Amino acid sequence: MFGWLGWKTGWPLWRAYRRNQYLKEDVEEIFEGIAETRKQLLFHWTEENWSLLEKMEQQLSSTEEKNDENLERLFSSYLKRGQDFSELFLLDMNGRLLHIQLIVSISALPMQGDPLASLDWKNQKGKELPIWSICRSTDFENWAKHI
Repeated sequence: MFGWLGWKTGWPLWRAYRRNQYLKEDVEEIFEGIAETRKQLLFHWTEENWSLLEKMEQQLSSTEEKNDENLERLFSSYLKRGQDFSELFLLDMNGRLLHIQLIVSISALPMQGDPLASLDWKNQKGKELPIWSICRSTDFENWAKHI
């Protein structure tokens, strides 16, 4: 009768449902309200992040000299503003990577017992990778060798 739930779980649920069946419409209404709120929050979050990327694109278009220093400053400021961004990158028309900056979290590094834990998590200068760091495109290739 209760299919995959089995009697032990299905019977108490069925009894509770029968006892509270007059509340069904109220419960459905509450869950619909929660779902609508979550949907609106997700739409708002998406619009906010896209508008931030559009502002960055406008700023990139107006920047006359696109050297590493200018790009690094611009990308760093947008990584700080876009709290949910983990990386920002710039591609040319052929899809080649021109510039990348990313935030590296220590939580992304392997834990004890992980096969990757045996890797040496130090940069070229022998320093430990910081808990949070922003990698420039010039550092990225060196850093990526450690992954």
